[in-house]
Amino acid sequence: MKFNDAALGAALFNGNGIFDGNVLTTAVIASLHAFIFVSVSVMMIGMKKKIIVSESKEENVRLALLILAGGVFSVMICLRYGPGIESLKGIVLVGILSVASYSDLLTHTADNYLTVMILITGLIEYDSTKMLKGIIGASLILLFLLTVASFSKNGSIGGADIKISAACGMILGLEKGLLALLTGLLTGVATMLLLSANGKHGRDKPFPLVPFLAVGALAMYLV
Repeated sequence: MKFNDAALGAALFNGNGIFDGNVLTTAVIASLHAFIFVSVSVMMIGMKKKIIVSESKEENVRLALLILAGGVFSVMICLRYGPGIESLKGIVLVGILSVASYSDLLTHTADNYLTVMILITGLIEYDSTKMLKGIIGASLILLFLLTVASFSKNGSIGGADIKISAACGMILGLEKGLLALLTGLLTGVATMLLLSANGKHGRDKPFPLVPFLAVGALAMYLV
């Protein structure tokens, strides 16, 4: 069964999901999306058996910034697609990628269940054409990253980066998936070089790429 996203959002948005007049109602719905994101993210982080409020000020700042960024992306997704299935998928994706990013920042890993959850999110609205494009996108991105990783001597691309990027390809498709990967890699490398130049990050230390890959994926989801 395929849901009609345009029909669900017709009362507040036009057919393209673009804002169409009712400022107050739209703001309320966007805020509810953001609240759902915050709640889901906190619960998921708790499920990882990590301390949500840490004694480390730096970790607390990172978590606060992730929740803030997720809330912003949630509102943008709601305004872009309107209330409906595409917004639901986007909000779920934001929550999963936020947890993966937080995990990568703390441990430089991302659990396999997060990858599985992204793949399942791609099945929220079943469509055989989208499904085929998603499978092709995920497979080719996975093959590309495995090839790159095999030639990487210093392990600059880790297993978490590969799994998360490939899983996002299931939702975004090949073209947007590759653009998301490129955006994430470029911003991540630029940030790493900037931090290294300022002496805040050693070149021989692992660098968390998942947060940047997440931003790239969410940016492409909005396109």
